[in-house]
Amino acid sequence: MMEALYKPYDRELKAFGSHWCGPAVYDYRKKTLIAVYEKPGPDSVGRTAHVYCSATPTRFYEVRVLADVDSDGAPRKAIHIHTGGDGQQIAADLAQAISMGMLRIEVLDDQQPAT
Repeated sequence: MMEALYKPYDRELKAFGSHWCGPAVYDYRKKTLIAVYEKPGPDSVGRTAHVYCSATPTRFYEVRVLADVDSDGAPRKAIHIHTGGDGQQIAADLAQAISMGMLRIEVLDDQQPAT
């Protein structure tokens, strides 16, 4: 019966669709890779994003945007975005938008004013 609490929810499978690569059953609290969103190609402004989940059985998601370089060769740092409980749709939407170059998130130096 406890195993049923750790099987992927239908809404998770739907949210991540073809990007899903998660387990048949989660391990309690183990951060697990469940979806991969690759940038479309080497000339894309997008970035590859991996989605991880920790099940308690409530699901907590982390979108990890991988470090890379921009079109000018400048390095771009890795970024981690965390959701609250059962944030599968926001995690999927963020990963998709970032991978396609539709959303850009920058890490600013605390001394640098936002523009």
